[in-house]
Amino acid sequence: MKKLFFVLVLTLVSALILFGGAKESRAANSESGKAIELQFAYWPPPPAPICRVGFEGWGPAVESATNGRVKIKYFGGSALGAPPAHYDLATSGTADIAVMTPEFTPGAFPLSCIANLPALFSSSEIAATSLYQYHQKYTVGTELKKVKLLAVSPTSPHQLHMIKKQIKTLEELKGLKLACTSVAHAKTIEALGAVPVKMVEGEVFTALERGMVDGRLHAWDSIVTHKTMEVTKYRTGNVNAPLNQMILVMNLNSWKKLPPDIQNIITGLTGLFLSRHLGMVFDRANAQMLEIAKQYDKKKGNPDIYWLPDNEQERWRAAMESYPAEWANEMEAKGLPGKAALADLRAYVQKNIKLYK
Repeated sequence: MKKLFFVLVLTLVSALILFGGAKESRAANSESGKAIELQFAYWPPPPAPICRVGFEGWGPAVESATNGRVKIKYFGGSALGAPPAHYDLATSGTADIAVMTPEFTPGAFPLSCIANLPALFSSSEIAATSLYQYHQKYTVGTELKKVKLLAVSPTSPHQLHMIKKQIKTLEELKGLKLACTSVAHAKTIEALGAVPVKMVEGEVFTALERGMVDGRLHAWDSIVTHKTMEVTKYRTGNVNAPLNQMILVMNLNSWKKLPPDIQNIITGLTGLFLSRHLGMVFDRANAQMLEIAKQYDKKKGNPDIYWLPDNEQERWRAAMESYPAEWANEMEAKGLPGKAALADLRAYVQKNIKLYK
């Protein structure tokens, strides 16, 4: 992972040289001097690594590559609107760039929500690259046609965090209540034999703290960022349940107003390149936050994480597999290419596993 991270950094430097230096003379002559300010809205907490390193780390790269002709101004932590409103922030022009999460608006982005199906991804890097390729084929001209797709930023796969009981077998989940923030997560929880309790992300901490639910599925980095580890005690790893997907989109008018050379620069610093970078940021943060969670549990006297052995992990995966097929059939019933979409996404995953391992 570290080797790949440094390779990506070198690639970024090369991109800055290519897209910045090569355009310097024309850029200087084509602008009167005032920088173009692009407002970038995201909803997760600003201290989260994906925000601090990923989103806010991208802005200086754009500014450098455009020789200061573009400035990115960030509005994090839902400063411009609630998480479900971020797509509208981009389409309305309230923000030039926004981080939308399709599952927060059920039914609006059916093909985009394929990202939330379980047992598809082993890492955020693979998810990010595969989903970006998927969106290029299935949603750019349909569900996302009102915005410009810049990159895809999925979280790491989710693991299980409980309040009162450490779960070691599939049967022990039966009847337990798990908080969830999307339809796909609810379907997955049902497939595992538990009871989904739907709520928005901001309500989950309180629900866990008050014992209104028994636990939740969450990535290692997310339990630190959203403080889930402070209100849970027992953890089960190797679950690899659904992840969440964030998509970076840009207002179409804001994009069209940019000079062609700046469009070329931003194109070079987004797409598959940025998606992979954001995926690697998530994976790196996930590994780091896992260690923080372990240290926290040790300090609090919580049990060690229970890692599902291979045979039990396969049972959980098999149980979760029922939902992707159900999703594909639901899409077909709506006249959407659910089966082809699922098959293509799985093909992208296998291709990228070989490419990036």
